[in-house]
Amino acid sequence: VCSVDDSEPTAVEHVRTIAAGTACSGIAYGLCRLLLSSDHTEDAVDMVHSLATSCTALYGYANMEPNSMYTRSLPARLASGRGPVVRMFALSLGYFAADLIKIAVDVLVRGKFPNLWAGRLAHHTIQLGANWPGIFGRGKPAAQLLAWRSGLCMAYMAEVSSIFLRLSNLLRHGPAGMRGLRLRKAANWALVLSFFGSRIVNFAAAISMFVQAKPVIP
Repeated sequence: VCSVDDSEPTAVEHVRTIAAGTACSGIAYGLCRLLLSSDHTEDAVDMVHSLATSCTALYGYANMEPNSMYTRSLPARLASGRGPVVRMFALSLGYFAADLIKIAVDVLVRGKFPNLWAGRLAHHTIQLGANWPGIFGRGKPAAQLLAWRSGLCMAYMAEVSSIFLRLSNLLRHGPAGMRGLRLRKAANWALVLSFFGSRIVNFAAAISMFVQAKPVIP
């Protein structure tokens, strides 16, 4: 059985990266909150997260190579546990952990249930289940890691639509008049098109990749 080599980060190293993502997200939220409302802060911070993750995912996709089993896969340097794609998975998981902490503080300390809290908890649970196997790779077969990380990279391109969703929310209180209306229309159209491309079409391709890779994914 082919296993990853010793250059694959340890669990402790990955946990540190996840913690760094949590800390950076918390700091970003705190700084934005000094200037913006709670809702606008959430929109701004989530838009930055979506921009960073989708750009990394698109970079990974643009560099994918033909694969005989599931069409396309990340090159070795990007599929590595120390590469930018896997690091993005870990930092992103840290961002979701920060949001989970915020929800817990709002509910348990402030006695307030934030917007869409139940849906966010469900999303973060699913994201944990998806990211965990792609992050922690020591002792796992290299073929399994390559398939999972390649498929997860494709799935992360769905974050493109979240950029325009958050931008649309922010523009609701943006410039008035015809200029503001045009900006909102442009953002809404970009949201519709990006949702169709990055979530519907791309998710279908990502699911197909996982199905084709089933022989190497337990």
